[in-house]
Amino acid sequence: MPDYLTETNTIGPHAKIDKHAVVEYTKVGIATGIEAYCYVYNSDIGSFSHIAPFCYINAGQHPIQRPSLHRFTWKPTEYGINYEDDRLFIEERNSHKCHIGSDVWIGTGVTVMSDVIIHSGSVVGSGAVVTHDIGHYEIWGGVPARFIKLRFPKEIIDELLKIQWWYWSLDKIEQNMEYFRGDINNFVERFKK
Repeated sequence: MPDYLTETNTIGPHAKIDKHAVVEYTKVGIATGIEAYCYVYNSDIGSFSHIAPFCYINAGQHPIQRPSLHRFTWKPTEYGINYEDDRLFIEERNSHKCHIGSDVWIGTGVTVMSDVIIHSGSVVGSGAVVTHDIGHYEIWGGVPARFIKLRFPKEIIDELLKIQWWYWSLDKIEQNMEYFRGDINNFVERFKK
């Protein structure tokens, strides 16, 4: 089990969350992996996605207008301070959510800022800082992250978005493994709608 996995999460079957990951207020889809030393907060993550080690998903802001930026200013009870938690700040912070689609690969050391959507099929290169939404099957990298290229031609992407294999049962995936290991054109031709 992760060092910190709260009861406020919904974790899909076959999801793998490393014991050193921290996951709070998050929905994780089927067979999605979250590696060591990741912090994932208030996010929705689709199925069959992978988040490499040392990633920060939904990098919340600190109250820079206050005398101190420290967490004790909104969660004093966590530090043994007998003062009520700042519910307004906590509600504001929790109103910001990240959405990560299915079949997404997020490389080592990526930071995804609040309110970002990373659509299905996308790749984010190691060390990137994502401040803007990423479209379907796009590859992004850098600081700040920028568009590099599409994973596939647009016609293939359109078909994959119709197929949406990530909603298939594991039995159907197992029955079609030869297509998953083969050429993308053969996969699309076999399953296009």
